[in-house]
Amino acid sequence: MIERHVTSLELSKKLDEFKLKKHTLFVWEWFNDNCYCPRFIPYAVIPDELNKCKWFNAYTSSELLEVIPHAIDTKKDEPFNNFRIRIETFLVYEEYAFPACSVRYICDTHEPINYIERTLHSEWDINLSDALAKMIIFLKENDLWIG
Repeated sequence: MIERHVTSLELSKKLDEFKLKKHTLFVWEWFNDNCYCPRFIPYAVIPDELNKCKWFNAYTSSELLEVIPHAIDTKKDEPFNNFRIRIETFLVYEEYAFPACSVRYICDTHEPINYIERTLHSEWDINLSDALAKMIIFLKENDLWIG
């Protein structure tokens, strides 16, 4: 299912508000809240005569990795102001265990005596594309976006 590899419709709409990127391999075709689906762009059916269909970019994780900053300088609290992206997988334990992805910005400066890992922000989801999208939205909404 392609839904597991692209951003959700809700996050896709939010990223399109930011005009993140114009062209993606997939789009969400949306007629209404009960009728929408992801489509590969050459095969998307967007009927001009209906004018009711909207489409939103459905980003893959590789497309988002091309645009997300790999490092951030917050310009305050020097020397603890530089953060690097870290992407990890882990298991979430609820009724059963399922894999999830974490996207974090970790400080790349450490105190010499006491190692303390400082995190700027962290997002997670079972879909890597959604975790990356959530992080991009956080960066844009908090004026940390570089690019």
